[in-house]
Amino acid sequence: MKEKSRIDRHINRDRHWMPMALRVLLPAFALLFVLAMIYDAVDLSDRVASGDFALRREERIAADIARLKDGLKSEAIRGPEGKFKFVPPAGWLIDPLGNEGYFDLTFRSPEGMEINLLASAVDYSDFETLLENVESKEEEVGFIMHIEDGIFLQYPAIYRNMKLETQRVYMIDFLANGRAHHLMFAAPYELFDDYIMTIRQVLETYRPGPAPSEAEQ
Repeated sequence: MKEKSRIDRHINRDRHWMPMALRVLLPAFALLFVLAMIYDAVDLSDRVASGDFALRREERIAADIARLKDGLKSEAIRGPEGKFKFVPPAGWLIDPLGNEGYFDLTFRSPEGMEINLLASAVDYSDFETLLENVESKEEEVGFIMHIEDGIFLQYPAIYRNMKLETQRVYMIDFLANGRAHHLMFAAPYELFDDYIMTIRQVLETYRPGPAPSEAEQ
């Protein structure tokens, strides 16, 4: 009986060892976890304060802009139905939906920027009508943009820009070969000024296609 009692004590001790160990070790693990979180937060705060994040952002932007410039000499792709040719921005992805089907081509960057291209057949060929249509469309959608006249490639063009809630928008509109061509660049406020000069070079790779067919008209 004594032997059985001793065995029972060993069994009970072994049976209760795991709960007891967990009660001791879990708080220790929890404390270590909290300390690690505090260390990471302090480290993150130090890195932000020291400008490490800003430096990495600047390096990333500089590398992306350099890649865009290097890509200017790449081969142009054709837009739908041959409406235009365009050298795609290097490192950006093509959105196959064309920004919900409104644009012919949409390119998106890893940094949250986009370039949209649209070429539509029109039954007019004068710049004044294009300007009237642009202004009418703006009134329709409720977005009034700052407008300036200029030359894009060799065509009279409308240059538009506007500040939205979180983004700035830059657009170029012109007529060529029976189509109204619309080029748009959108970027968060903090990136717009860094990119706009290079994006203008990217947009200048755009080339209008031939006149639309009768079926397209």
